[in-house]
Amino acid sequence: MRPNLGTLIKIFLKLIDEIDFDELIDALRKIVEIFESEIGPYAIQLCQKLGEAYERMFKATSSMNAEKELEEDAETSLTACGLMTAISRIMKSISGMCGELYPQIEGIICAPILMTI
Repeated sequence: MRPNLGTLIKIFLKLIDEIDFDELIDALRKIVEIFESEIGPYAIQLCQKLGEAYERMFKATSSMNAEKELEEDAETSLTACGLMTAISRIMKSISGMCGELYPQIEGIICAPILMTI
């Protein structure tokens, strides 16, 4: 495992609460692509944080008034899709090596999925 990957993931997890999701999702995509075979130990934390971000975004959107909601609907939908796609990419990266993490990740992403349907 590369020595700075853990530090990079910790910074990412902290930043997800502080800056634009779209920028982070793109950065996460690149991190997962580059470190695909090494992302397993961080999969649970990453999925947990992405699921929490999705829930926060969904709740914030639900509390908007109808006019503002229409204006931001397209952007919010893209961001929501990006968050779920990021979770999917993490799951794909661990599929051959850390499949035992799937039940834990399933429990993490259940709430965001149920909020959507």
